[in-house]
Amino acid sequence: MRIPFFASSSRFAGQFCRTLLSGLVAPGDVGKTTLRLTQAVKLAIGRVLLRLRVHQRCKVLVISLEDDRAELHRHLLAICWHHGVVKAELRGWLYCG
Repeated sequence: MRIPFFASSSRFAGQFCRTLLSGLVAPGDVGKTTLRLTQAVKLAIGRVLLRLRVHQRCKVLVISLEDDRAELHRHLLAICWHHGVVKAELRGWLYCG
């Protein structure tokens, strides 16, 4: 069954849509957290990081039931350093809980 795609509600490349919950399932230690955090940063700053266009900058809430706050921040620092993202770009746009 094919699900219709509505570009106006999409955030980027049909992966995240407004009002819908998104999840990612894969075996352990394959980079799920890094991928999702990079996508969160990308949405929060509103620019291309993983070769996918961002349709609209938006506020992002990241909730991890696996990693603690310190581990999430370590991941975020590495992602921001790698992609040249300044902390000020995320202020007020990215929240981690």
